[in-house]
Amino acid sequence: MRVTKKWIVLPGVLLVLLAPWMIWELSSAREESIVILDKTVPTDNKREHRALTWVLEHLRFETFSGENDYYGYFPEKEKKERALPEALKDADVIYAADTYGVYDKENDLVYGGLQMKEWETIKQQTTDHPTTLIMEFNTFASPTKAEVKNDVASFLHTTPTGWTGRAFSDLARDNEELTDAILSLYEAGGKKWAFEGAGFVLVNEEKEKVIVLSDEAGEINDERLTMTFTEEGKRLTGLEKSAPYTYWFDVTVPDNQEDILANYHWDLSEKGKVALQQEGIPLSFPAVTHHSYEQSDLFYFAGDFADTEEVSSIHKYAGFAQMRALITPATLYPEQAFFWKTYVPLMKGVLSMEKKAEKEAATVPAEEKNGLSYTSRLNGDRFE
Repeated sequence: MRVTKKWIVLPGVLLVLLAPWMIWELSSAREESIVILDKTVPTDNKREHRALTWVLEHLRFETFSGENDYYGYFPEKEKKERALPEALKDADVIYAADTYGVYDKENDLVYGGLQMKEWETIKQQTTDHPTTLIMEFNTFASPTKAEVKNDVASFLHTTPTGWTGRAFSDLARDNEELTDAILSLYEAGGKKWAFEGAGFVLVNEEKEKVIVLSDEAGEINDERLTMTFTEEGKRLTGLEKSAPYTYWFDVTVPDNQEDILANYHWDLSEKGKVALQQEGIPLSFPAVTHHSYEQSDLFYFAGDFADTEEVSSIHKYAGFAQMRALITPATLYPEQAFFWKTYVPLMKGVLSMEKKAEKEAATVPAEEKNGLSYTSRLNGDRFE
């Protein structure tokens, strides 16, 4: 019996296509418990944590049940708010994606801001249990109150400068991404918004000031930020540089330079550099920081990294992220390129870090008071 070539080739092709799926199915599942906080969900597309959802499903976190598995705002439901529990006893990973919130048509806050009670709950969990805490912009900027913002920043060993910014491919007034609040704040300084072309917009609400660096004015060479990884960042992620980043970010100053895993870099002309220096804005500033606290690892992503318009529906496929990273050009698809080339390897590195051993609560000898004996436990440096 004569066997045609196609009947030899076809099984080989099927095997090549199915092998990554079989490898994924046979890979080890992750049992860690995940808690996501996202208060910026004005529509039901869940874009503020959509990138995270794909990563968790791809890495087989089996306790995670999809993009609706989070605390925050649910615009499509009758009961729109799902409050963070008073205790997070089972949480191994906490990801605060965004607390900027939801606003009505008059730009009044409907729901949002990180509350002190929520922050105390998160902070307590990192003390009580080996936890990976990841917070990203905007989780402690406006509308979060100053006392909460200051406590979060102190805990993460960083200091906000008050400046936030974003790259825009089009600075024209009719760009819907340029909010009325930005335009009004700029024009309150006596200048009319008449920009065209690409550029950066930087906002400082405390100073009530808006700065624009534009290609039109010869202040920028490229409207996209890039990240370079430190030696520790390279070890964690395997990356030296990021794909260009084009969304919102904040400018912070770390307490310790050793905490920096990646730095942002502008591509500005001398004129643009002078404009930043006049406002005290650094030419390089942290994109990712890491600080160890007790038995936990604390990360701050100074950007809207988990925010993406769309992700692939395919996640049960080994090597899929690496393949997409190779075939997604940053020049044509900057948002998707950042996701595949930078965010996915960053999260894989963070979530693969070895957990520290949980501290045992030591029993303190009983102390007598008013004729009664009290036995306390010493957990870390706290009495219970």
